[in-house]
Amino acid sequence: MLYDRFNIRKDMDIKTDSYWQHNIDMQNHMIHIALPKRLPKRLPKRTQVVLVGAGLTNLMCALHLQRAGWETVIIESRFAGAGCSARSGGFLLASHAYSVKTLTRIMGVDKTHRLLCEMRDAFDFILDFIRREQLDVDLQYTGRFDAITENKGLDNAYRNIDDVSKITAEEALFVNKSDVKKYVNSNLYKGGVFHPNAYTVHPAKMTQSLIDLCRRAGVKIITSCTANTIYDAPDTSAKIIDTNRGTITADIVVSGTNGYTGQYKMYDRGFAMRLMPAYSMIVVTTEMSRKRLNSLLPNTMSVTESTRRHCYYRHAPCGKRLMLGGRASLLYIPRDKVKKRLEKMIEDIFDQHAQSLPVLQAEYTWLGRIAFTHMRTPFIHKVDNTHYRAGGYSGSGMVNAPYLGYQISQLIMHKRKPHDTVFTQMPPMLYPHLGGGWFLSPLNTFYRIKDYVTEKF
Repeated sequence: MLYDRFNIRKDMDIKTDSYWQHNIDMQNHMIHIALPKRLPKRLPKRTQVVLVGAGLTNLMCALHLQRAGWETVIIESRFAGAGCSARSGGFLLASHAYSVKTLTRIMGVDKTHRLLCEMRDAFDFILDFIRREQLDVDLQYTGRFDAITENKGLDNAYRNIDDVSKITAEEALFVNKSDVKKYVNSNLYKGGVFHPNAYTVHPAKMTQSLIDLCRRAGVKIITSCTANTIYDAPDTSAKIIDTNRGTITADIVVSGTNGYTGQYKMYDRGFAMRLMPAYSMIVVTTEMSRKRLNSLLPNTMSVTESTRRHCYYRHAPCGKRLMLGGRASLLYIPRDKVKKRLEKMIEDIFDQHAQSLPVLQAEYTWLGRIAFTHMRTPFIHKVDNTHYRAGGYSGSGMVNAPYLGYQISQLIMHKRKPHDTVFTQMPPMLYPHLGGGWFLSPLNTFYRIKDYVTEKF
């Protein structure tokens, strides 16, 4: 069966090996806050809003609804924060994967300007939220170096700096090859672009902080509760959500499952066809001296690559480990293969075979499910007057997921209209599949061959 082959639960047995979640013991997190009552064990029969999935999107949406007096219930198939929200690289970025020229060709001048400006608003929103709520999420200013391996990429990046600046007034600095080592101690890159306005967070602390805020506000979070189907209640505009723990009726439903959307569920078929699911694969090295880590990445720099393997790396908050993520594969592969491939990336970047220091090895290795869209842009899809979907964060979920969750809460409360946010106006570009990701295997092979031919590492 298609579902059996691409079962999204294949990586469940290794999820708790995430460095982030292990670092704060997320699954068994002891909440040291005054809760109005103990966590609910039973699924309520009725509520105003049900949110499927306990990731950043739904947590932010539920928090704002509950604080405004709405009764909300989040249902989560595992424990709260089990998904990629707490397992990502923790980058806070305000940039788009495509150049202004490419975006303009796809969606036109006006929508491109609106998109880039609102992505900047999303970045400001999450920074302001962290500071206003005084969240302990290891927020750290780092700046970001976008490393480029091809001369053609340098020319395109140079032109794009001016294009973006004219729209958002965002500052960026073009970096020649002779200056690369000010940002990363590597001989691999031809140059790049330094973005001064970039931060990192501890993603599990970020997710757990939102969980705690939700519970304090009175949001009911029901764990080990998997949604099977969503259908219209008879003689009413409400929805009925059928789960493995019974049914619950709600006036409004928000689906925020993103890369964990179950393609085998008919109610999610339209959602799944708007997404390309993929695995994000990350390692964290064994401890090293602060001096050595700073010699690799000066000034706690965070780095993203322009190559198709989508490699990114940064200091862990402890200042003694290197975190690196990349496209080791679009498909599920065993953790030992992930470890081997990402360690090879570390070796290629930092030229370890030419050094007398001990080789950097991964101590933590894990996977998480992310989702891309045709335009590498997230979207809010209003299915009908009582059902919203959001997803397609394309690697920028730490900023865009909570922002879209906030926007959905404002739409539900009629404080904003759909045309007020550009994310509701993204064309529903459908991938040619019926869910399940059958095309990922040939696509993965194609990219690996292309990387081998075009990238000299």
